[in-house]
Amino acid sequence: MTAHPYLPTSDQLVVTKAVQCLSNGAASLRQSAFWLDDGGYECAALDDLAHDASALVAVWAGRAAPISETVPAYITESAVEWRRQAGRSY
Repeated sequence: MTAHPYLPTSDQLVVTKAVQCLSNGAASLRQSAFWLDDGGYECAALDDLAHDASALVAVWAGRAAPISETVPAYITESAVEWRRQAGRSY
């Protein structure tokens, strides 16, 4: 019997890499906001970006997250469909 490794499809790779990049970006935004705050500065736009990026990562991971009105509904719907096709349940 020969074992064959699991090979993800190109669609699965694209979405997985996109979510990883978004997750890294969200972490960088939060770190930037932290350092600015530590220096005594505040940037509302940076806080909004960090929140929206974190919310998108949560949606793609299947967790409930407060989504701002600026995020189109089709992004949430595509995240749900991707999780269904990938057989993921959280």
